[in-house]
Amino acid sequence: MWTTLREALRGTRIDYTTAPVGRAVIMLAVPMVVEMAMESIFAVADVFWVAHLGADAVATVGLTESMLVLIYTVAMGLSIGATALVARRTGAHDPDGASHAAGQSILLGLGVAAIIALTAAPNASRLLALMGGSPELIRSGHLFTTIMLGGNATVLLLFLLNAVFRGAGDAAIAMRVLMLGNALNIILGPCFIFGIGPFPELGVAGAAVATNIGRGTAVVCQLLGGLYGGFFGAAMGIVTLAFLTLGLIFISTGTMWCLGIAAFAARAASRIRQSAGAMAWVNRLLGGLFVYLGIRVAMLEGR
Repeated sequence: MWTTLREALRGTRIDYTTAPVGRAVIMLAVPMVVEMAMESIFAVADVFWVAHLGADAVATVGLTESMLVLIYTVAMGLSIGATALVARRTGAHDPDGASHAAGQSILLGLGVAAIIALTAAPNASRLLALMGGSPELIRSGHLFTTIMLGGNATVLLLFLLNAVFRGAGDAAIAMRVLMLGNALNIILGPCFIFGIGPFPELGVAGAAVATNIGRGTAVVCQLLGGLYGGFFGAAMGIVTLAFLTLGLIFISTGTMWCLGIAAFAARAASRIRQSAGAMAWVNRLLGGLFVYLGIRVAMLEGR
């Protein structure tokens, strides 16, 4: 068991068509779990750094992430199609077919990202207002939302390329590039937010710049890995319809859930901000959580 876990984290290549089912599941699942955890850390790091700027900055990140959940849904839906098509051709020992499917997924992702960027980014202020943002929040945070929505290609390509590598049986590369992207985001975040060293002081918008640089670097590494690994072919097969058919099934159901969650989050945030008692309870709960975590860290250091 432990040997299989170590191999999964190292990215050991195996033939999934002949390997035992239990071992194959672990080899694919462990990097995917770490990958999803790394994706969540982007938002956690952003909130950590912008918390020093005040409540409106934190609220801006929260409201924008609620919008990005819809983009995540689209990305995951398209990724399901990419994984299915690449895995099918990989399992059939058809590397050219897998390469064509991988290349088509990149083109489709770029097309969808362009549509989202052109429609959502110019309307960032309106979207924040629709989510319940105050005029002051919109004034100070609309640039963060604009950059995040305008740079949604990094999100879509990150999900799609990860799906391609998973379908080809190399789930560990997605885990590694996300570790690199998170490291860059954590390092560059305070530099762009507070203007450390030669970096400009961009405030909350600096968190968006750092996040897009981190994700963009991860995408570049994936593309280079795919080119040198032979995953992406020059001749693109016509498999767009298959991507859309498989992806839309997930997108249609996932979007409804995400819209409901986003609407609930916006209404709850508005109610909490208007109620002094609710804000006091939230502050107490957060304070108690951080005190508990501090005690646990102190106990661990004592050991």
